[in-house]
Amino acid sequence: MLVVTLGIFMFSLLGLPPLAGFTAKFQIFQVLFEAADHYNKAGQPWLAWTLYGVVIGAGFNTVLSLFYYAKVLKVMALEAQPRGGRRPARPPDAVARHPRPVPLGVGRRPARHLCFLGSPRARQLRQGVNSFLTPRP
Repeated sequence: MLVVTLGIFMFSLLGLPPLAGFTAKFQIFQVLFEAADHYNKAGQPWLAWTLYGVVIGAGFNTVLSLFYYAKVLKVMALEAQPRGGRRPARPPDAVARHPRPVPLGVGRRPARHLCFLGSPRARQLRQGVNSFLTPRP
């Protein structure tokens, strides 16, 4: 069941026609192509060819995504499951002793959620991020 659900989501991201991702991808391609055609008629062929290049690049990216998603689904659906008394993997003891906080929200001070608040690296990161939030004269 999980394989089928993940397959539907992946193929929707890919933009196959019966899924919702196709509608979004088709509209993006259509708007880019129409804008390129408009710029070509307006006497700005360099902008038109740039947008045509974006359409071609996005199409190439879709083909690459197809191979990637098909490989992931093949591994999930067709490869044999290991048998025997295999236990789930445990994190190393160092990771278990020092859990990292999960970033629950960004808010006004996003650096608070990056790592431990007391470590020198965290203070450095906080100062760097917070420097962008303070208004400059």
